[in-house]
Amino acid sequence: MKVKTILLVDDEMTILKSLGKDLRSEGYEVITADNGVKALEIMGREHPDLLITDLMMEGLDGFQVLKYSKKTAPGRPVLILTGFGDMRSAIDAMRLGADDYLLKPCELDELIFRIDKGLEKQKLLEKLQVQQQELLAEIEARKQAEKALQESSEKIKLFAYSVAHDLKNPSIAVCGLTRRLQKIHRLSTDEKSTKLCDQIVKSTEQIAALVETINSYIATKERLISIENINSGEIIRAVQEEFALQLKKRRISWREPEEVPIIRADRLSMIRVLRNLVDNALKYGGNGLSEIEIGYRASDDFHIFSVRDDGVGLKEKGDAGIFTHFSRRETGRNIEGTGLGLSIVKEIAELHHGTAWMEPVTEKGIAFCISLAKNL
Repeated sequence: MKVKTILLVDDEMTILKSLGKDLRSEGYEVITADNGVKALEIMGREHPDLLITDLMMEGLDGFQVLKYSKKTAPGRPVLILTGFGDMRSAIDAMRLGADDYLLKPCELDELIFRIDKGLEKQKLLEKLQVQQQELLAEIEARKQAEKALQESSEKIKLFAYSVAHDLKNPSIAVCGLTRRLQKIHRLSTDEKSTKLCDQIVKSTEQIAALVETINSYIATKERLISIENINSGEIIRAVQEEFALQLKKRRISWREPEEVPIIRADRLSMIRVLRNLVDNALKYGGNGLSEIEIGYRASDDFHIFSVRDDGVGLKEKGDAGIFTHFSRRETGRNIEGTGLGLSIVKEIAELHHGTAWMEPVTEKGIAFCISLAKNL
């Protein structure tokens, strides 16, 4: 263990020599100074672990020695030696940063106790400083990691947009060229060639639709939502009008609540949610689908909207994984789609501090729900 060095300052030579001798006998290395000027010179070239100084000295007094010590080595413990009549001065010294004081003449055991206490405090402060530095280094490392992750995320996002763009343009071009080829050779092309061309057109249209959905999913994650007061009834009717032709053609009835509230939400997101869920019902409901119902209820903290249909339902038990990326229903293997619709719904729900889930229905069909926090 490193021997601790004590700087002892007092203009009374008897006390200086006596205390110096006693402290050396206790195993400390002691440097002495009989005035304040010498004490400052010593602290300028040495690095004592602890300072013991008298207050009342001619010339540079103990207050100035204390201030210099605290300025150059804030963590160094300082003990004040003072006479009984200078108690007020000792208290003033404590206010300036002294760690403790003793009345002269002091007992050696008491002095050693105060020294050990001061050095222990210094050790604790040094340990806290090390921990603080380690914590700051860890915080900085995490900041750098977050920055690198964000940069990586931006690169991935840019790559996704680039790939989506590069896929979309050639797929549209192939689709257009194939249609032109069909048109030019519609009389001379045999049935098999016509069928192959139709498959090419269908496949390229699916690629273009997938690209659009991927872009929509990325936009949902990146777009800053704009919370405002919206009439949820108007949103429901807008979605109904969008699908009116399909509903009429397939003779599917549309049911909606008689009254729905004004809510705080992002308008575009709400349209997207209902559009995706209604489109889901039309895609997967099957030939027996005859009704789509929009529902609303409220809890203490959430608005809850639902889209229920009386179609074929879901063969799988529970909704585990159905809201994950590219998840498809078992009943929709031969149905066009990307498997991102429900992921977008879930993403929007979470942006509104809510969630999305599937609810069981008593008869046939399926119901999807989304909750939106009321306190947005």
